[in-house]
Amino acid sequence: TLRAGGLALICLLCNMFFAALEITQMWKSESLGDYFADFWNCVDMLSISLNYVFLVMFGINLVFKEGYFTHNFILDIASWCMFLMWIKVFYWFRLFTTYAKYIKLIIQTITDMRYFFAMVLIIMLSFGNFMYVAQNTLEESSGANYI
Repeated sequence: TLRAGGLALICLLCNMFFAALEITQMWKSESLGDYFADFWNCVDMLSISLNYVFLVMFGINLVFKEGYFTHNFILDIASWCMFLMWIKVFYWFRLFTTYAKYIKLIIQTITDMRYFFAMVLIIMLSFGNFMYVAQNTLEESSGANYI
């Protein structure tokens, strides 16, 4: 537990440094609306917030040893934290000229596909809604199943 606590403390210090950088950037922007208008600032703040939530939950379970939070719930939060950090790592590849054009191309492709993604989401929700309603209309005793 001493090693886990030490690693958690190092993560907390790194997260505090990351948060200080973002707060400085937020302070220098003209307004909060301007700061949050940038998608990457929203990703940064979400990442910082989730990292703090993870560290607090992990710390509470580590200190009190009673398991206030389930292991799976802590791992779910940790997986989202890692996902957001990996997105930032790929975004930082823009700093290297050989990768910058590919990152820009990927971002442009995702931006151009947003209407397609919205349409796919609507189609999935409509079929999911149909299947949910159809499944609930069957009599439970019949044993029939659409799926």
